[in-house]
Amino acid sequence: MGMSDLFNPNVERLKAKGDVKGLIKMLENKREQSARLGAADALGDIGDATAVKPLIQALKDENSDVRMVSAWALGKIPDTATVEPLIQALKDEYRGVRSEAARALIDIRDTRAVEPLIQALKDDHWEVRLHTAEALKQIGGATAVEPLMGALKDEYDDVRTAASEALVKIGDARTVEPLTQALEHSLHRVRYDAVEALANIGKPALEGLIQALNSEDIVVRARAAKALAEIGDARAVEPLIQALKDKDCRDDALLAVTNALERMGDAAVEPLIQTLKDEDSSVRWNAATVLENLDWEPRGDAERLDYLVAMQRWDELVTLGAPGLEPAIQALNHESRFIRLAATHALEQTRDARAVEALIRVLGDDEDWYVRMSAAHTLGEIRDERAIESFIQALLEDENSSVRGKAAMVLGQIGDERAVEALTQALKKEKNEFAWDNANEALSKLKKKKNEDVKQE
Repeated sequence: MGMSDLFNPNVERLKAKGDVKGLIKMLENKREQSARLGAADALGDIGDATAVKPLIQALKDENSDVRMVSAWALGKIPDTATVEPLIQALKDEYRGVRSEAARALIDIRDTRAVEPLIQALKDDHWEVRLHTAEALKQIGGATAVEPLMGALKDEYDDVRTAASEALVKIGDARTVEPLTQALEHSLHRVRYDAVEALANIGKPALEGLIQALNSEDIVVRARAAKALAEIGDARAVEPLIQALKDKDCRDDALLAVTNALERMGDAAVEPLIQTLKDEDSSVRWNAATVLENLDWEPRGDAERLDYLVAMQRWDELVTLGAPGLEPAIQALNHESRFIRLAATHALEQTRDARAVEALIRVLGDDEDWYVRMSAAHTLGEIRDERAIESFIQALLEDENSSVRGKAAMVLGQIGDERAVEALTQALKKEKNEFAWDNANEALSKLKKKKNEDVKQE
């Protein structure tokens, strides 16, 4: 058993020589109990079939430790003659013997042991039940499914884990329910094994895999989505759509879900089109991306509008006229500064009053200075006089010098006389060099324009 307390110099010398006969003789010498343990251990390590019979005989020894080590040693010698004695050892009064007998049967893997091992799942000691479940993992087959399902309720976590792993390997359709329950196991390796087993079972495990999409474990979600893609059953489309909408679906899980929807092909198209209207912009974008990968083309202006909104293609949206303008204006309220920036640039293409009013609002109260400056730039390109007062307010009150400087520059470009007084006032109090220079240049332009207008008169 490789245990340090079994060390005996005489045993080690015999072991080093490979002296099986000498070790057998030492095993049978009841006057040297510690040496007997070491001899049994050494015989197991050597693995010579000559030792089988004496070790079987030692399973009946009055010393429980000798019986225990002998059971372990028999597991290391591949001989079918050891199966029945080890089965009998599963009933030994000492739990250490029962435990090692179960472990030995793991290594031997003889199906004659299945029924006795199933009975041993009811053993009073958890360690015996643990090794029994581990043995059934190797040789249990369909006969062991029901007992192992019962072991999933064992009071000891290690036993439940071993039972779950055994059910995973057996892969019987009857295991779907307990494996689905195992998806919520506290140990991640059990959860991973459970979803892997469901994936291996395939279509009969469809409902279990669909439930796995709701797991808090990203790895479990991802494997379930991948399995559903491989099965290709259209019943999985709607649950996959719901997984796409889940805010906790991210990283590998999100990638697996989108890949699965792509694998579903035509069956996923209509649900994805409906998802383009979802209130969450990231959900809309993911749905549109899947549709794009499916080579889908919008059927008419309504679907094209939803698609462009989902893909955040604001420049294309405003070219659609009034229908596309409203979503672009709404994008000015988005939580992402990048989307708000993109929307301010896109609205440069329109002269619509609603866009001007929305941009004026952004200039006045957006929390991001860069977005406010972008709104100022766009309003400057539109050159709508309704924005003059907002530019003046930004020039005199905005907390950011870049915004103040941009407002001054635009006022100079527009050339409205109402800005003269504000620019003059700004020059008196502005401390930032960039903003001051822009205000000075703008005021010079306005004065020059005024002089030219006077000359023309």
